[in-house]
Amino acid sequence: CSGRTAICIELWAIAPWRMARQPVPCVRGWRGIRISDPVADPVAAAAPSPAPVVSVLMITYRHEAFIAQAIESVLLQRTSFPIELVIGEDRSPDGTLAIARAYEARHPGTIRVLARERNLGMMENMLATLQACRGRYVGYLEGDDYWTDPEKLQIQFEAMEAHPHWALCFHRTRYVNVDSSQVLGTGFDDIPEETSLDDLLDKYYITTLSLFFRRALADPLPAWFASLPMGDWPLA
Repeated sequence: CSGRTAICIELWAIAPWRMARQPVPCVRGWRGIRISDPVADPVAAAAPSPAPVVSVLMITYRHEAFIAQAIESVLLQRTSFPIELVIGEDRSPDGTLAIARAYEARHPGTIRVLARERNLGMMENMLATLQACRGRYVGYLEGDDYWTDPEKLQIQFEAMEAHPHWALCFHRTRYVNVDSSQVLGTGFDDIPEETSLDDLLDKYYITTLSLFFRRALADPLPAWFASLPMGDWPLA
């Protein structure tokens, strides 16, 4: 897909936009979605292991021109916990896989590339990549988007740890043109501190690359999820 924003990617739009993470100076700027009760996390309850605390889920297809910047923005993250980057490469006809493999070779303890034997399509690829994630939390970043704040994952992790009743948290983003030289938009305003399901049914304002959620809540997802035309809204 050649769409340049998370919203447009899901709709196969042609607007030449990309998205970058807008720096947020403090945790108070984050927004969370409330769940009825804190979730018992089986990973947290288990004995200590080398498993990452946060997995970054990245799906990619025909992103040869952008995948390196996306990966670099993950590698630049400064965290007090181990992370992993799980890349679901959906048999691109360009050089996307070769670039991802090169990064995997240089960062074998951090990056795992899942090279598909056939093109699965966006939803099946996303589900299979999610199932391979090992972290207690999952951050979502597609192969043609990137983050600009090196503390993004750390801030979201701390926000979720401080709010066990949140299912996920998210943040505002910036829409920029292909070479990132021009800001085209900043998403929605007037977002409540805590979002309910009713709020999202009325208006969906969560940008895909800002999603950070508890993996236990998405393990497993129902079988019908793979038949949906988009993944970010139903996932939230």
